[in-house]
Amino acid sequence: MPDETVPAHITGLKRHFEDLRDGTHGGSASREDKEAHFGTAVQLLAPVARQVLTELNTLLLQGSGQITETGLLRGRANVASYSGGVGGPVGAHRGRERCGRF
Repeated sequence: MPDETVPAHITGLKRHFEDLRDGTHGGSASREDKEAHFGTAVQLLAPVARQVLTELNTLLLQGSGQITETGLLRGRANVASYSGGVGGPVGAHRGRERCGRF
């Protein structure tokens, strides 16, 4: 039985460390199953991250930024990845652009 006095984020962190130790992810050991879990996590988290980036753009960049995201990709060594960010004109007068990324 889980200890209800342990915060949920600590329980999740412990589960993550156990997965690292055991070479699993969400109870899955095969690469295909682990990547399926990753894809599900992307589907769940991307809308939340997009909302945060939209709020940053609206409130801090006054709507002048641009939100970007890659979608689910295969990178080096055929590893699945996903990234996104918001870029804006901050520092553009110096010939550069700043952005936040997730």
